[in-house]
Amino acid sequence: MYEPSVDPHCLICGVEDEDINHLFFACSYSKKCLKRIKEWLEWKVQTENILELLGKISKAKISKARKSILLTIIASVVYNLWQVRNEALWNQKVWQIKRTIKKIQQDALTRLMGALLSKMSIGDKTWLLKL
Repeated sequence: MYEPSVDPHCLICGVEDEDINHLFFACSYSKKCLKRIKEWLEWKVQTENILELLGKISKAKISKARKSILLTIIASVVYNLWQVRNEALWNQKVWQIKRTIKKIQQDALTRLMGALLSKMSIGDKTWLLKL
């Protein structure tokens, strides 16, 4: 039986083999996206590993609303990186990082404004609206 050969390299960077650990966040593209999102959030955490980020959020001494905000933004990062990967797979195009960042921000803020805004403290609302 004929099986087409599948290139194991990352569809986004083309450098390393693609797997879940590479895509989220060892890929140079993903690292740049995460770095820019952390700058946008003024989040000084040093890790680039999604599991470590989630752990730091859960242990952080911040409000429940702010934890939900950060988790929503991380979910948007993961979702949009997967979209970038699929665009590379199906259309052989990789979005510019600037476009991906804008999409992450828009998606996250849209979800947050609808779901959490009414339940937040004034301080958390101010922080979110400042983003």
